[in-house]
Amino acid sequence: MTAIALSGALLTLPAMAEEQGSLGTTSTGKSDVSLTIADRVQIMGMDDIPLGTYSDTGDLVYNEAYCVYRNGAGNYKVNVTTDDAEFKVVSANASDEVAFTVRVDGDNDASNGAAILHGADSGNIDGRGDNRLRRR
Repeated sequence: MTAIALSGALLTLPAMAEEQGSLGTTSTGKSDVSLTIADRVQIMGMDDIPLGTYSDTGDLVYNEAYCVYRNGAGNYKVNVTTDDAEFKVVSANASDEVAFTVRVDGDNDASNGAAILHGADSGNIDGRGDNRLRRR
């Protein structure tokens, strides 16, 4: 009698699969599977800034193309920082400093990028194109 009661209890448990197969030499069952993948971002192609020698006239401009991979949809923002908590180049053997501006341009020509303040988020950047980081 205990075995019969136990069998009855097992038969009343809810099924794990959406659709159960039948007993036989072959059987097919169906189940719904749900998977959530968290948004991930990877930035590639960032290099050191080789400014070379300044000629004492005009701006010294360097453009850096970079790639942002994102498995989510929509736009992203950039937050640029330095070890010095400001955008500047410090001379290795003197107390001279040269401030610089960082701009991000989302249309791959580095001509009309928007300036970014140190440690602040940029505006929205379209995640579908090649982007350029410009230091001036």
